[in-house]
Amino acid sequence: PNTFSSVLAVPRKLWDAVGGFDERHVGWGFEDLSFMAACGTLGGGLERVTGPIFHLAHPRHHEEREGNPNHGKNQVLWERYRDARASRAAMIALMSEPGGPLG
Repeated sequence: PNTFSSVLAVPRKLWDAVGGFDERHVGWGFEDLSFMAACGTLGGGLERVTGPIFHLAHPRHHEEREGNPNHGKNQVLWERYRDARASRAAMIALMSEPGGPLG
């Protein structure tokens, strides 16, 4: 329940409905959370599967933030996804912007 990041398995139909990952996220940071929000909103919710998980190693959050000049922009975009989760129409509008996965 406290997972900050995710591994998502989605049916092809849902992948197509959300248009995949939002390429406005540049580099590492928040792209998975935005994708999860889009899938949850347009797919009707998420189902968590219990059990162990292994996480691929990558730079820690603070290290990446210092090395990725786009980290702040990625976070702002994620916050827009977070805020759109309550409304299917808002989520589609966000994702339909120029450069978005449906745009």
